[in-house]
Order: sequence, then structure tokens, then C-alpha cells
Amino acid sequence: MDFDRLMRVKPKALYRKYLFRSRNFREWLGIWIDSFNQSVLRRWKGICVLLATLINLFAYTVAADGTSDERLVNSLVLSINRDIDAYVSAYKDIDQMATALGTTGRVKNADQRFVLAFLITKWSREFGFDPIEVAAVALTESEFNPKAVSSKNARGLMQIHAPTWPMDDYFNTEENIKKGMQILFMYRNSHPKSYLKRYYGDTGKEGVRYVQKIKGNYERLAKTYKGPKGPNYDRNSR
Repeated sequence: MDFDRLMRVKPKALYRKYLFRSRNFREWLGIWIDSFNQSVLRRWKGICVLLATLINLFAYTVAADGTSDERLVNSLVLSINRDIDAYVSAYKDIDQMATALGTTGRVKNADQRFVLAFLITKWSREFGFDPIEVAAVALTESEFNPKAVSSKNARGLMQIHAPTWPMDDYFNTEENIKKGMQILFMYRNSHPKSYLKRYYGDTGKEGVRYVQKIKGNYERLAKTYKGPKGPNYDRNSR
């Protein structure tokens, strides 16, 4: 092909020639089908619809097991389209929680805020708790310090009491939150009107003060967080 002819060739046609010469026949056929769909199909919209459909099926359904890349991609796209609203909603909830941790909990590092927000949201939902209530417990217990150790040897973000609740690593943030949720879940099922006091370890006046402190932190966090909340807290305000 001389230079003048080369300059008159359309880019897509030149690309098709390259694919054919390099023996990339599948991609070459895909480009040809695309051109067919865009040109011929616009002129004859009747019988060509059926013809184009058959050609597309022939080109893309080539695997021995009856599947194809095209079908797998289409399935993935359908799945994403179906779940995207839930993903976006979940992200917004976590992002609002992260903002609340920064504003109220004073967690300065943005990455740390988002990770904590994700873990608190994840495990609170797993055990059926209000994420803000769990965040309020963590704020009250450790001020979101994953390395906190109390004078009574309670450790980590949720202040898990070491002798009472054995763990491999009390300072692993996710495991600490998970263990805290397991303890809260157990107490909520056995003592639904006083589980926060029992988590603290005192059902008397100290326990009442503890619950009131959590209530104050809950209200502060809730001013920033606009995500879904649960009904668990009120039963502990007595």
C-alpha cells in the first residue's frame, strides 16, 4: 500500500487490517461486527436485526462449555447494576460515620477514621446493633485509641478485660471490635434492659453514670451521622 492510499484509509479500517495481519482474528471479528451494527443495521432495520443478532451470537459464544467473555461481562454488569445502590448507600453511611469520628471522636487521620468507621459499621450490622451506639461505646471506653490499656487491664478500642475475655491479640482493631460486639450481643440477649451496664461491669450507680456518658456521646455523634440507626439504646437509659 503506497503512502497516499495509506493516508486515505480510515483508522478503524487500518486497525482491522493490522488485527487480521497479526492473526488476532477474534478481535478483528469483533471490530467488523461493530462496524456492521453501526452501518448496515441503520439502513435495514428489519431482517438485519435478526441477522446481526445471529452473527453476534456466533462470534461471542465460542467457548466449549457454552459460555463466553461477553456473557460473563454482561452478567457482571447486571450484578453491579443490581447492587450499586446498596454499595453507594453503604459507602455514604461509612463516610458519615468517619466524619462523626473526626468531629466528635477527634480521630485526626482520615485513613484511620475511614477504617474505624468501616469496622464499626461492619460488626455492628453483623450483630444487629446501631453503629452509632457501638461508636459511642468505643468513644466512652477508649476515645478510639486501639492501644489503650486501663488500670484494670482492659485493652484496646472496646476495652476488653484481659483475664475475663481471652484473645490472641487485644490490639488488633478488628478483632477487638468483634470481641466487643460478641460480649454486647451476649449481654443484650440475656439482659436486654441492662446490657451496657453489664458490659461496663457495674449495674449500680457507676453503671448508670456509664450509660449516661454513652448517651451523651451517642447524641454528639448522631449530630453528624445521618445513616440508619437502631432502637437498642433507649432500653438502657433507665
